[in-house]
Amino acid sequence: MFELVYIKITDPQFLLAVMVAIAAAATVMTVGMPLMESDQLNKRMKQVSDERERIRTRERQAMTAKGSLRQAPTAYMKSVVDKFSLAS
Repeated sequence: MFELVYIKITDPQFLLAVMVAIAAAATVMTVGMPLMESDQLNKRMKQVSDERERIRTRERQAMTAKGSLRQAPTAYMKSVVDKFSLAS
């Protein structure tokens, strides 16, 4: 049994055939692995778009809860405008 293994391990043709088989398998795997992977970019872009839309919606709700950006003039400023007739 060990003699048969020793003969095969030392046989140059057998070693060459094993090396060629390993190289062929590695080549097939190298070419095939990228083809088997799914494209994650489109999925990630969709997630980013959805998150951005949720942020926009949340910020719009926060803006409407506070009111508009313009604030009503304070009583002091209104009295100054009325006193100096700045409206006209």
